[in-house]
Amino acid sequence: MASSTFAGVTGQIANVAQLAGVDVVRLIFFIVEAAAKARIYKKSCGEMSDYLKLISDLLEPLDMSDLRRYPETRAALEPLGNALKECYILIHNCQNRSFLYIMTMGWMFEHRFQKVEAEIERHLKLIPLISLVDLQRARVNHKMGSLRSKTLCLSVENAFLGIFRCRNRFQVEKPVFSSGLGVETAAGTGGGGGGGGGGGGVEVDANPDLEAFQLSQLKHATRNFSHGKIVGKGEFTVVYKGRMDDKSVAVKTWKLNTNQGLQEWMNEMKVLRKMSHPNLVRLLGYCKEENSFHLVYEFMANGSLKDHLLEKGKPLSWKLRIKIAIGAARCLHFLHTSDRHIIHRGLKPSVILLDSDFNPKLSGLGWSLEGRAGRRGSVSTTHVLGTPGYLDPWYIITGHVDAKTDVYAFGMVLLQMLTGRKVFDPDRPSAERHLAQFAKPYLSSELTNLMDPKLNGEYTMAAASQLARITQACIEEHKLRPTMNDVVKALEKIDAIRIGD
Repeated sequence: MASSTFAGVTGQIANVAQLAGVDVVRLIFFIVEAAAKARIYKKSCGEMSDYLKLISDLLEPLDMSDLRRYPETRAALEPLGNALKECYILIHNCQNRSFLYIMTMGWMFEHRFQKVEAEIERHLKLIPLISLVDLQRARVNHKMGSLRSKTLCLSVENAFLGIFRCRNRFQVEKPVFSSGLGVETAAGTGGGGGGGGGGGGVEVDANPDLEAFQLSQLKHATRNFSHGKIVGKGEFTVVYKGRMDDKSVAVKTWKLNTNQGLQEWMNEMKVLRKMSHPNLVRLLGYCKEENSFHLVYEFMANGSLKDHLLEKGKPLSWKLRIKIAIGAARCLHFLHTSDRHIIHRGLKPSVILLDSDFNPKLSGLGWSLEGRAGRRGSVSTTHVLGTPGYLDPWYIITGHVDAKTDVYAFGMVLLQMLTGRKVFDPDRPSAERHLAQFAKPYLSSELTNLMDPKLNGEYTMAAASQLARITQACIEEHKLRPTMNDVVKALEKIDAIRIGD
């Protein structure tokens, strides 16, 4: 029995030895795959998998092959790779649930999960320093662009600091809810009372147009939050498809083990309960019961823009892409010019939802902020929040966010509509992995090299060229970007160009 177990473990070590030279992002991919097949300690494997997927998303913008080229940064990355290999061995061994195996090895698992997590976190703390070293080298060699490398470095540093604040073993900053939508930390500019991580003291104003659902109603609608009803997941949320009053609804459930989850719930509630637009997802009600927090929305039958651009959903025609772009742009313009000057701050294809007629509805307002007077409406923040690849460089560097932060993210979405590519794709050749960096030279010439092959050429080059110009303007330096009103007008002109004109 013992020799059999030992052989199984050494077999896995041999498999991991074959991963020599594989980068950190790819190692995490293998761990996530192994966690999905776990037969014992499923919860621990799932939590580790979710955590590492978040790490992977933040690491993707770094050029890992470039960092491994130099001894000083390679030496700092190797311990992280070794810790991830240990993690892979551990999680892969969770696929064996035989009684004899559990009796022999089971006592070790809990201790090993704690140990490997601590090792990974210890080495992850070096990532901001590694990126700073890489930035300094680029400066010395005069190879750095005026903004991009500095932006990338600061983006990774801020993102990793944010992760460490959210882990249980690190102190979480106490949030302060301002009188508007902005959520600042105690060191920030917001006023108002504090909110605890548990959320027990959250007050929800009565709203006659917003239904207060009972938890029992949501359980019935989603078959007790059945796994088979899950239609989406976020860092702090799970979205279920439900059925209420003979119509489909979407029920978003927040995981409130961190303050950030509670902040998102409050923000999304505050925006959607008082604002209405044809291209803004409609909030039907909420539930705050038994320390669980939920929002109920109209259901979007065609999923998200991400499903069709980057996943296995039905490919979108040129006409539909322009229709979706116009609707999303109109909604952003509406938010920016409303009395509260809402800045979305989390725009990406997965938050642009599509109804049965492919009309776009903007969602994902958990990170939104209310613009303020001064500095042309910008808001000063103590944390940089957003998704790598869509983060405005000006926002990362200055800590200030304004409407043009959304314009930059919208430009990246337009770039994906043109190309059908991910903002970062580790499976592509090194020069093509970072979409913005790769695509910029082609936006003004040789555009055909960029166009999504799934479009099958069903567009005019005049229309494609105009969309490329808008895209390029949106991802320009902050002060040169257009307003969303400018973008809407330009997109409407493209929509007027018909195939054959």
